[in-house]
Order: sequence, then C-alpha cells, then structure tokens
Amino acid sequence: GPGREVDLAQVEAAFGIKAPFFVYPAITYPHKNHLTLVRAFADVVREHPEASLVLTGGEGQMEGEILETIRELGLDGRVHRLGRIPWWDLAAILRQARGLGFPSRFEGFGAPVIEAMARGCPVVAADATALPEVVGDAGVLVEADDQGAWATELLRLLDDDEHHARLVAAGRARAAQFSAVASADALLAAYREVLSGS
Repeated sequence: GPGREVDLAQVEAAFGIKAPFFVYPAITYPHKNHLTLVRAFADVVREHPEASLVLTGGEGQMEGEILETIRELGLDGRVHRLGRIPWWDLAAILRQARGLGFPSRFEGFGAPVIEAMARGCPVVAADATALPEVVGDAGVLVEADDQGAWATELLRLLDDDEHHARLVAAGRARAAQFSAVASADALLAAYREVLSGS
C-alpha cells in the first residue's frame, strides 16, 4: 500500500543500484531470453558506463549460463542479479528504472509489462506472442533475438529524454485502459506472485 512507497535513495541503499538502470523481472527460463538482453546491455555500457541492468525473479535452467555470460562480458557490478524480491520492492524498482527490457519469446499475458507501464516505466518488449497486443503503441517492440535493435532502443531511452517522456505518458495511459477492465486488477494481483518470481 501507500506506506510502502520506496524512493530512489532507498532503492540504492537496499540494493546498491544507482540510476540510470534497466530492469527485467523474469525467472531465468530459456524462453525468457535473458542472454539477448545481457549481450545488448554490454553494447549499451560501452557508451554509458554508468548504466546498470537489474534482473529480478527466481532461478530457472539458464541461471548458470546467464551468470557466466555476465562475467565473460565484464559486466560484474553492472548487472545486478537480485533473485526473488517482494512485489513492492519490484514496484519501487520499476518506478525508478529508465526502462523495462522484456525480451521474452513467449508470454501468455504480459502482466509485467502492464505493471511497468502503470508505474511510469517505459517498455521495450519482444515482438512476440501476447506482447504486441499488450504494449500496443505505448512502448517499443523489437525482434526478440535482434541484439543490435535491443541495444539501440535501450540507448535511445538513455539519450532521448523526449522519447522517454513520451513513452512514460503513453504507458500510463495504456495501463489505465487495462485497469479500467475490472478483471485486470484481479489478474495483476495474481500475477504479482509471478512477478516476484515465486
């Protein structure tokens, strides 16, 4: 509830994350496609060495390979692997993030994307399964495995304040359409479990 609002300073203190950062909340299953995002983020860091990537959610089959790739790419200290966290902590992280990167190749509904948009976090998502329908024109859609396109769009969120502000506003409006549907609130509540990776 409102008593749980966490600001950037608290996010920094709790998790050691400094702005600007991107976030991807997903269990490390193969279809969640973390490696594409991590590799694209390595390209981002070359231009923005101060940027971070925050990965939340439980451990799946890809966990070891993802951690290994982070090490290989020299991203220790730039990629924060937080694991499962309470949804209010994720909500705070989403509110402070420069953007959500969501490269999942399969998504039944896309609740994390709606959650991000509702919290003013711009969305870059894979052009796959349910995601284009959920995102509409309120976010940016890219080919799931196009590392170059992911890097380009993440950089654009960092470099283009006008583009960033436009996506924040469009995302909030889009999320409001979903919560206008009575069932959406119930769905989001149910998906909060999933979001926190439990």
